[in-house]
Amino acid sequence: MSRVLLVEDDANLRDALTAVLGSAGHDVTAARDGEEGVRLAPVANPEVIVSDVMMPVMEGPDMVRTIWTMPGFQRLPAILMSALVTEPPVPVAAMLHKPFDPVQLLDILDGLADSARTTAVPVSSVAARCHGHILRGAELVQAQEMRVRRLRELGIHTDSSEELLDRMKQSVAALKQFERTALATRHLFAPGATEHRTGIPLADRQA
Repeated sequence: MSRVLLVEDDANLRDALTAVLGSAGHDVTAARDGEEGVRLAPVANPEVIVSDVMMPVMEGPDMVRTIWTMPGFQRLPAILMSALVTEPPVPVAAMLHKPFDPVQLLDILDGLADSARTTAVPVSSVAARCHGHILRGAELVQAQEMRVRRLRELGIHTDSSEELLDRMKQSVAALKQFERTALATRHLFAPGATEHRTGIPLADRQA
């Protein structure tokens, strides 16, 4: 079964889905809005996000984009739920239209788990998209900085928002480090790569 980050601002639906997913064997971490979802993601280490679209503080698509900038979560599948939005604003594994049969959600999660067991992720493919995630992460950091300033101007407590901003900055910094490492070592993964001192092809040495 899967580790699921469930993000839903409707407490009744959140509790109901938590119970359904838990009874099916999934390990569920529940959040009340997108900002809390971002804070919980590094702790929960989810294998899939299930989120409402329209929520206070931070909406589902913005949360998903933010989590995707975090190291290790670039390919994390997302399932969005909405009663109003018909076209997903971000690439998703599935879009569920409320109200829906919870069995639909369980079937989707089972399908994703089966796919994850049979699909390998090429290192080069992840590295190739890293720069795009860095750029998107920088945009999200800027948006969060503006959100923090607006909250301060309104006299609203900003500790949690500033904590989120710090996490986002750390994620972008980690992605930049990953990009530098990938660029510095990419020759090691090229076809026919040889070990510097022996000149023996890596594939032959590992055989």
